[in-house]
Amino acid sequence: MGYVKKIAERVMRVHPTLFEFGSKVYYRLNRGFVTLSPGSPEAIHEALARSQRELVGEAGDYYEFGLFRGFTFWSAQNACNQLGLIQPNFYGFDSFEGLPTVEGSDQTGDLFFEGQFACGKKQVEVFLTEQGVDWDRTKLIK
Repeated sequence: MGYVKKIAERVMRVHPTLFEFGSKVYYRLNRGFVTLSPGSPEAIHEALARSQRELVGEAGDYYEFGLFRGFTFWSAQNACNQLGLIQPNFYGFDSFEGLPTVEGSDQTGDLFFEGQFACGKKQVEVFLTEQGVDWDRTKLIK
């Protein structure tokens, strides 16, 4: 399926309006709870493990800016739980409206567009709840 998605994306990128429409449809239909950067959960786990070794079991709070669906945010809490780091609180900051108007140096051949990666706060809360996030330690801030 990933191969088909890559081909479709390559074809649609030639037509920015079609790409924007296709991207919006894809993310509406694909309700899965996955990350955009597959290597990030492992990287987070390793960074937290390193912090645990250096801080002897203590860790500061976790802040993430730009959550999309919340997979990486959840991965950080999951990694802390696996490492026995139960003190950190988790703060997620997002507009929940997607990207702002793309301007200046951020305009990279129609790769990004206004509203891309939008995911409502309630939708993120549902995804995180389904994964078992600890809401006593978690706060989402718009």
